[in-house]
Amino acid sequence: MTTVDARDEAPEAFRVEVTRRGRRATVTVRGELDIATKPALERALIEQARIGGPVVLDLRELAFIDATGLQLLLRTNADARRDGRELQLIPGQCVRRLLDLCGVTTQFSYLDPQPG
Repeated sequence: MTTVDARDEAPEAFRVEVTRRGRRATVTVRGELDIATKPALERALIEQARIGGPVVLDLRELAFIDATGLQLLLRTNADARRDGRELQLIPGQCVRRLLDLCGVTTQFSYLDPQPG
């Protein structure tokens, strides 16, 4: 018999961390990206766009992403391309699966490893 602590099943709280090295910003996202948490990531991405420079969006620690999260990624990518800014993703398993299922994998630039 296996005993499971309910705390072990609960996803980590949503967090957005921004680190800068020179002009490059890395935005690391943890937890679940959905309609409730999208505004926090959106604010961080808007702020990095204002500052300028390349942005790496590290999504490897996302446990879940819904359609509003995908819409934010697509819009942020389109805005970056339009404005001549560099945006690269590090997708992680759940993001990679969603991008593949929606047929939008090729719309993004990736920092290795690139989805296959």
